[in-house]
Parts: sequence; C-alpha cells; structure tokens
Amino acid sequence: MSFKKACEEKSGFDFEIISAVSNLYHGSMIKRLLRYLSYFSFPFSIFLNRKTISTLIGWQQFHAINFAFYCAIFHVSIYPRIIAVNFTYKDKKGLLGKIYKKYIGYILKSGYIEKIHVPSQNYADALKKTFDIADKTDFIVTPFGTPDNYTEWSNLKCDITDFVLSLGRSNRDFDFLVEVWRQKCLQKKKLVIISDTWNPTSSLPPNVIHLTNIKLDESYSYITNCNMSIVSIKDSNLCSGDTVLLNSMMMAKPVIITSPSTLSEMYVSNGMNGLHIPKEPIKAAEIISSTLENKDLMKRLSENARNSYLNNFSRFSMGDKLISHLSLH
Repeated sequence: MSFKKACEEKSGFDFEIISAVSNLYHGSMIKRLLRYLSYFSFPFSIFLNRKTISTLIGWQQFHAINFAFYCAIFHVSIYPRIIAVNFTYKDKKGLLGKIYKKYIGYILKSGYIEKIHVPSQNYADALKKTFDIADKTDFIVTPFGTPDNYTEWSNLKCDITDFVLSLGRSNRDFDFLVEVWRQKCLQKKKLVIISDTWNPTSSLPPNVIHLTNIKLDESYSYITNCNMSIVSIKDSNLCSGDTVLLNSMMMAKPVIITSPSTLSEMYVSNGMNGLHIPKEPIKAAEIISSTLENKDLMKRLSENARNSYLNNFSRFSMGDKLISHLSLH
C-alpha cells in the first residue's frame, strides 16, 4: 500500500492494485506448473480489459512481460503504457534456456514495454548487450524497496540464539559461506542458512545449521533475532537478494554482502550502513569475526542500516523514485 500511496502522491492519479500470488508454488513439478500457469493466466485476464488501463506497472516482471506478449501476438493498437518493475534475467541451460531467451528478447524488442526497472546501472547495461536493445527500451534505475514492518516484526521470537543469518533461494553462494565458517576465527560463531533449494557440496561443519523447512513468514523471526545478516551472491551481475538485504536493514541488522555485486553498487556503502567482503574465505572470515567482536561497530552499522533504509529503501521511497521517471499527466 505504501508503494501505491507514493505513486498516487507523486503522479496525482489514482492507482488500483490487481494481484495474484504466484510465489507460493515452489517445490514439486506440479507446483512449478501452477506457478507458470499463473504467470500467463493472470496477465491475460488483465489484457482482456486493457482499454480501461492507461498505465500498467507490473510489480511481478512476468505479469508485465506476458501482458506485453499478448499485446504483441494480437498486434493490438490500444494498450496501456507497460512498466516492468524488478526485472531480472538469468540464463537457463539447454533447449528450454534458448527458447526462454528468445521469448524475453522478442518481447523486449516488440515495442510494447515502455520501460524496464532495474536496481543497477551495470545490470541495465548488461541487459542491453544481452538482448541488443540499447535503442529500443528505456531503463529506470532505482533501488528496490520493502514495506516497513519494523514494529510488527520486533516482537517475533526465534528458537535459535546468537547466530549469523544467510537466507534465500536464487543466485546464492552458500558453499562459499560454508568455507568461510570453516576458518578458525569463526569456529565459535554460529551460521544459520535458510534455503530449500540449496544442496551442500560437502558435509557441514558443526557451527553451520542448514534449515530447509522454513516458510516465508517464519523466516522473519530469524531476521529479527540474528546478530548479522549476510548475502553471498554467486553471479555478481544478477540482481538478487534485494528483499533479504533490505528486510535486514529494516530490522537494523548489520549487513554484509559479497563484492563486487549489484547489491554493493546500489545498497551498501562499505563501512557506513554495512560491509563488503571479498570472495576469499580467509579474508572474509577475518572481516566477519572482527566485526562481530566490535560492539561499537556493530551498533553503528545497525543504526546506519535502519536510517538508510528509511531514507532510501522503503516501499514508499521506491514508488516515489519510480514515478519521477514517468511523465504522467
């Protein structure tokens, strides 16, 4: 609602939220098929009423992309301005990967999507090169934003105490963190990894706990009660981990990210509202260990994380910045 409010206040127009929850369908093949079906069926229902819409801001990128797909295959002349928000593309293997890339490229070059929102200029440049769309599509580069649930989450309890948290599914390098936690300086520090898609490549040391059965709403208590939150990225060019990072900053947690990455470019200033670590286990372990032992540094990072979130990365702030790139009148 705060995103909608910002859009309305910035533009002077009324916006309506039309939603379908697709991210519940993870796990089995049947659930994945249901998720993919939702990606196509929901935007088609909106497509049928396209003449009543002037501007469509697709929060879920596949809803916006597939809406544009229907516009393209039916060659419609009356359609809304289409803005694809939170756009991410990841190469997939095999024949399906080639089809997927051609599909995304076809839509991006169709002329129906007016603007694509990404949280990083480097990522925008990479997408232009990947799909050869430098002169065909405009990019909006602004940070992602999350709802401020600080008050609601502050009272959440967790059955694990005194731990560092790493949470997520896509594009995470948890194997790297395991190697970091094998270092002597972190042997007495506990790392909790929450992921239902990661399969460890080696046996885990006793100070690393891997949880696979934590639902989304259950993960909030771990963010609230951890000492520190770490986002370790596998492919530094992909935009991922934004939500976990910002929810951690929202809860005033010191955040550590691997660098280089789009997260380090857009969200975390090293030494100010968080820390960057290299993808080198020994050096990373030393930085994490010394930070955990430094109470003054932990307090300063926590306070700065919360303040920078409020000033730059809330859902309201995201909506305000996004609309400023659109000429709505």
